[in-house]
Amino acid sequence: MFYGLPCHYGGMHIGTVTLNPSVEVYAGRDMFGEVKTETRYPDIMISAFNTRTRYDVAFDYDADSTHGGDNKAAKDRRRANAIATVRNLVHFTLVTSDILDFDYLVLMGERARKVLKQRRKPSLNVSRDSVDGRKALREYRERQIELFDSFVRGVRDY
Repeated sequence: MFYGLPCHYGGMHIGTVTLNPSVEVYAGRDMFGEVKTETRYPDIMISAFNTRTRYDVAFDYDADSTHGGDNKAAKDRRRANAIATVRNLVHFTLVTSDILDFDYLVLMGERARKVLKQRRKPSLNVSRDSVDGRKALREYRERQIELFDSFVRGVRDY
């Protein structure tokens, strides 16, 4: 939600967000030389078009990565490696500590924005270095933090 919402709500507005989309990945060839595929379901996919080319960023949330042991780690690596074969798709895995870190969540959004070939947001009518530009960016950051606090940290003022 944070990555797809419009900037005036505190989101990053970097693309269209889809939850658990199906993604066909290359799984080798069978004994007859035919291509085999498997279906993977990343937790979140963000898509954007730029010059008629679609770019995608997939995020997986792995809450058990530090507690799953070697078998879990191997399975996770294989899943990530399979998704890495999809054209124009970059795959990231986030753990709980990543999700709870506002600055890191923004950094991952900026990385996704670059992969998706999107402009920096919010768009301003003035220079980012001007007094008005800095004020607008500060207000935008405050909206981001408010959104983060409301949904990630669970701080609500009802």
